[in-house]
Amino acid sequence: MKFLIRVSIPTAQGNEMVKDPNFLKNMEDHIKVQMPNQHILLFTKGTE
Repeated sequence: MKFLIRVSIPTAQGNEMVKDPNFLKNMEDHIKVQMPNQHILLFTKGTE
C-alpha cells in the first residue's frame, strides 16, 4: 500500500508530544497497522 500523509504540528504541541515516553511506540504501532511498503518521516522546522 502506498500513501502520503503530510502533518503539520505547531512547535509547542510537537514538543509536548515527543516528551511522552510512549510517543515512538505509538507511532510504530500506527505504522504497523497501515502496513506500508515503506515509510519516510521528514521533519522540518517548526512553526509558531
